[in-house]
Order: sequence, then C-alpha cells, then structure tokens
Amino acid sequence: MRAGALHPTTLTLDTSAPTTISPIVSRSLPGGIGYIKIVQFTPDADKDFAAALASFGTDPKGLILDLRNTLGGLRAQTDAETAIAARLTAAPVLGYIETKGKKVQPITLTAGASVTYPIAVLVNAGTDNTAELLAAALQSKGAKLVGSKTFGDAGDVKLITLRGQFGGGVGLKPDVLVPDTAGDEPLNRAVGVLSGRVARLPSTRS
Repeated sequence: MRAGALHPTTLTLDTSAPTTISPIVSRSLPGGIGYIKIVQFTPDADKDFAAALASFGTDPKGLILDLRNTLGGLRAQTDAETAIAARLTAAPVLGYIETKGKKVQPITLTAGASVTYPIAVLVNAGTDNTAELLAAALQSKGAKLVGSKTFGDAGDVKLITLRGQFGGGVGLKPDVLVPDTAGDEPLNRAVGVLSGRVARLPSTRS
C-alpha cells in the first residue's frame, strides 16, 4: 500500500541477481582532501578502504572519514574495523569489550602504516557501537569530530576514558557541532577544518 493510492501495488521480487552494496564510498575533494564513507564494516571493507587511501596519492592534504549512520558490533565487523583503525592511528588499543560475564577484553591494533596527515571524522546519532570506538580513538590522537553527538551505545561497548568525560552511554561530543539536519554543512565544515589549523596524527605508537 502507498499513501494516496486507492489499491495495493503488486511487485515481483527478482532474486536472480542478489543486490550488493559497496562497504566503502570514496572520492577526491577540492584542495587535495580525500573523502571516505564507511557504509558498513564488511569483511571486504579493509581491502576497499586501503584502495581508497591509495587512490589519494602519497601526500593528500587531509582525510574526511564519514562515520555517520555507521554501525558495528559483530565480530566480523570488529575485525574489519580494527584493520581500518590500524591504518589511521598508531594507538595500540582501539577500546575494550566487556561481556555479560564482566570479562574485559582489549581490542588490540596490529602495527600498520598509519597516516600522518590531518583527519576529520563526520559523526551523528547514527554513529553507533564500535564505530564510536573508532571515532573516539581517532579523536584522542588529534582528529577532529564534526557533526552531532554519537549514539552512546554502552550496552555492548565500553569506551576508553578520554578527555572531556567522553565515554560509553553519553555519546561522543564533536569538536565542531553541526546539526545533522544541516544538509551538506557538516561536510563543508569538515573541509574547512582540514583547510585550517588541525593537529596532525602521530606517526609512531604511543
């Protein structure tokens, strides 16, 4: 049924060609800035992410990582996320997972070729679960969060305690607050952040 229609609409489902969704969407923005949107942390996400980073060349002016409406939480998603995180930050641990039995396990990162150029991370209320861990880890290493407060999922994830009382249950507070209803403004503000004075991420582990 559709609003305003007098009769039901009959549709035929064609299952001969399954629909596939690319986990990564990327493009180059003016000013030498790369843009990567993580649609979903699938098993192929890290491979596609690495290809997107390589497409920006050896010396981009900055990277905008779009985590708006990006979810996480399943083991396969966490594995893909940790692989991506290792490409972006030299932090040894992404965060901690606490199970129902109160056993706390670190999400460790394998040493990788971390980028050294500035990063801005787009977030909103749909940035959920382990996607918040990635945003928090990057923010703690100098990246700027742009957008609106994240979901704050503390049911499955316990975030690292960061400056400003950021952590699970309350969501991450962006460095540059932009309403999620502001159209292209969050992306425009992120471009502005990278075009101005932004702290660089460390190239060595800390």
